[in-house]
Amino acid sequence: MFEALETGFGLDVVLALQASRSGLLDGLALILNSMGGPLFYLIVLLLVYWSLNRRIGVRLTAALIVGGVANGLLKAFFHRPRPNLVSDLVMPLVHEPGYGIPSGHVMISLVVW
Repeated sequence: MFEALETGFGLDVVLALQASRSGLLDGLALILNSMGGPLFYLIVLLLVYWSLNRRIGVRLTAALIVGGVANGLLKAFFHRPRPNLVSDLVMPLVHEPGYGIPSGHVMISLVVW
């Protein structure tokens, strides 16, 4: 099911995006990547809990934990490699360990936003 995405159309999309790289776009991508990381969400959760609404802060924390666990279980189930492990043509800006599908950034964004 995923092989066509990894070696066909999906790889073509990744390579097309990679061909469009520039200093500005790379910087923007790194900023967006960090906004999907644990430090960013820890800061957001603390701000929500202390400044806005404790109940929402607790709910967001629970949602992030459930989303993270679900993501880990789905990654273990699908066992799909990251694009740079499928093709030597793919040069990632950030090297992440583990499997590539589902995306942790997408999962957490879906849960939070």
